[in-house]
Amino acid sequence: MKKMEIAAYHQEKAQAAPIFFFFFSFVTLVRYGSLTVNHSINEKEKVLAFYRETFRKRCEQKLD
Repeated sequence: MKKMEIAAYHQEKAQAAPIFFFFFSFVTLVRYGSLTVNHSINEKEKVLAFYRETFRKRCEQKLD
């Protein structure tokens, strides 16, 4: 009986994973969409510059 309960628990978790992934993707798209639509081009450029700088720093760390 205990094995069946454990299997049911893991089955529920496995079913929740795609729902969580969909929700996370949706939130990400909404945030990015609001960034490009509602904010000025300056705000968008600041965010892109931040990600470029972060990426550049990571690349430099890998080269060291």
